[in-house]
Formats: sequence, structure tokens, C-alpha cells
Amino acid sequence: MSSFYHCTYTDDNPQHVLCPRGENSWCFFQAAVAKGETQKSHTEMKVFFTLPPEQLGCEGVYTRLTTNEMMKRCLQGLTQNFNE
Repeated sequence: MSSFYHCTYTDDNPQHVLCPRGENSWCFFQAAVAKGETQKSHTEMKVFFTLPPEQLGCEGVYTRLTTNEMMKRCLQGLTQNFNE
């Protein structure tokens, strides 16, 4: 779910609650917090994108895809295409 929230953040509403904390975090925001540094503006990041409010309805898809049941199904390494 952290990837979804990384698509919906703004400087006024940072969405980094689900990101791993600590100085070695892949999340620039959480890494800066752990180091006691000022966080850079989200718009200054090399990769910056945000979803328009009308597209936030896809959160339900993310939620379903990240359930424990769905993750268990992915562990088998199967594909939908049996020819692969």
C-alpha cells in the first residue's frame, strides 16, 4: 500500500505512514525524518507524480491486491498463461 500512497502525496499532505522508517529507508521522507533533516519538497524529487482526486478510486484495487490471501497465491509463482 505504500506505493499507492506515494502516488497520492503532496507537500501539504505527505502520505508516508506505511513507508519503512529509519535512516536506510527507501522512502526519502522517512530517511530525512530519521536523520533529523528537513524533508525536500515532493515536487523537487527526480520522480514526482500524483494521482488526480478522481482517480483515487483505485485504492480498492490496491487494497485487494495486497491482502494476505492474494499474497499467498503469488508465492506459488504461477502465471495465467500455461504456455509460459
